[in-house]
Parts: sequence; C-alpha cells; structure tokens
Amino acid sequence: MLEELEDIVPEWEQADWSLEWAQFMDILEYVLHKAYQSSQMTSQQKAQYKELLSKLKEVEPVLKKLDIAQLPVSVAESAHV
Repeated sequence: MLEELEDIVPEWEQADWSLEWAQFMDILEYVLHKAYQSSQMTSQQKAQYKELLSKLKEVEPVLKKLDIAQLPVSVAESAHV
C-alpha cells in the first residue's frame, strides 16, 4: 500500500479541491446570499458580492465542462446576475 501513495496523491488533491469548492458554494448560497437578501451587507459588500457573482457567471462554461458545482439558480436569479 505504501508504494501506491504517490499514485493516489493527485486524486486526493482533486477530492480536497472539490470539497473546498462545494463548501464555498454552500457559503455563497446559505451565508452570503442570505445576508445580501436581508440587507445585512454594506453597499461596498453588496458591490463585491455582485462582482463575485458576475465572475462566477463568466466561468460557468468551464464549471459545466469540468462538472463542478455552479452558481445556484436561486442566487443568480435574485441577484440579477
């Protein structure tokens, strides 16, 4: 088994990145989006939030191609991205 460790490192790195991405999408949807909707953000935070959503929308084709979680529809629709 120890000899196989080097072979599985890339798979673990990919899995780790995927988990971090999923966590980021959860934070976006359940924390940031809720704060945006409930007007708990300053105008500067709102602008940064919309900029983040815009950038995510721009890379959507890449996310689809890689089969990675994309911007939740509820988030995109309510923020008018």
